[in-house]
This record gives sequence, C-alpha cells and structure tokens, in this order.
Amino acid sequence: MRNTKYAEKKAELISLCEEFKILFKKTNCYYAPQLFDETEIKIDWDSTGNLHYICSYSFMPKGIVSYLTVEMEKYIDSNNYWRYGVVLQEDDNFAYIEEKRCENRNEIAMKLRGKNAKNLLDKIRLKSDEINATFTNLKTEEKIDCI
Repeated sequence: MRNTKYAEKKAELISLCEEFKILFKKTNCYYAPQLFDETEIKIDWDSTGNLHYICSYSFMPKGIVSYLTVEMEKYIDSNNYWRYGVVLQEDDNFAYIEEKRCENRNEIAMKLRGKNAKNLLDKIRLKSDEINATFTNLKTEEKIDCI
C-alpha cells in the first residue's frame, strides 16, 4: 500500500522541486538528475572538428551539472544522461557535457559538434552563466578551443 500521508501535497512538492531546479518533466515522467546513475554513458562520439569549451571553478558547487541538465531539459538527446553529465541536441548539433572534479581542478567540460555548434554553445553558456550568478562570489574561468 502506498503512503498517502502527503498525497494532497504532491502538486505543491513537484512545483517546489521544479522551481529550485531539482527535477524536470519529460514525456509525463519526472526526473531528478542528482539521482541519475553515476556511471558515465557509453556513446559513439565523433570528435573530428569539435568545438571544445571548459569552464573552470576555484570552487565548483555540488550538483551544478544537475542544475544545467534541468535548465536544458528540452535539448536532452534521448536517454543520454548520467549524474555528472548529459548529451544535448538541437537539430543536427550536439553537446557532450560532463562535470570533472579532481584534487586541484574542477570544471565543466564540453565538446560540441555540428554546423551550428556555436549557437548551441551560446545557449548553454547563457544558462550556465545564469546558474553561476545564483552563487555568491563564484569565480570561473572560461576557455574555448577549436580542434
């Protein structure tokens, strides 16, 4: 038997979770990126001519890629997501985004491909900047390389 104690609060709780970027709705299901599997997905990614973007943090808030995943949910490519990353698609443009944490380096790394990959990167950076702005004194350094 399901616990019905908070059933009347379900809509309110979902609304709060959406407001605080904890979950998103896609095809009549709710998803919470911080609960996704930690294992990076295996995807056949063609790195030829990719645009590379890195946003480095002196301190990277936990779950920042989860927030970005929620903000960019309409671009999620199929089921290509995990707790620390996501693949986004807009038309024939793709972005492979992953959170990397090391002892002396914390960053969000992206590789993008497609004729208009720069446009997709601009949309991602706009959302990323909005998320970063919600944190006080967050210091970031951006680097874009074309390979």
